[in-house]
Amino acid sequence: MTTVDVYVSRADESQFSLHSGLFGPATTVFHRLVDLIHRGEVKGTYDVACASGEVPGAMLRQLLEGVGADAGSGEPVDEKTLTAMILDDYVYNVEAIEF
Repeated sequence: MTTVDVYVSRADESQFSLHSGLFGPATTVFHRLVDLIHRGEVKGTYDVACASGEVPGAMLRQLLEGVGADAGSGEPVDEKTLTAMILDDYVYNVEAIEF
């Protein structure tokens, strides 16, 4: 089974992560991030197994919209709680890895 991990961090080192199997929130974010990089809306790189980009907070909210995210704590975190941690004026480093 494929596993996807997504790590979101900012310069002050606060971070959260998403984990899922072949289908799930992390996989959805992985594909959305690749699409944003491909369209030139986010500065970053990607290949078939990983993607990394610098995402403004306001865009990160859109990236996470509707994923029903699990923030890696082992317990589901509702989307409002997750997006409340995001500051629009910050730039976040988002790394997605499929293995």
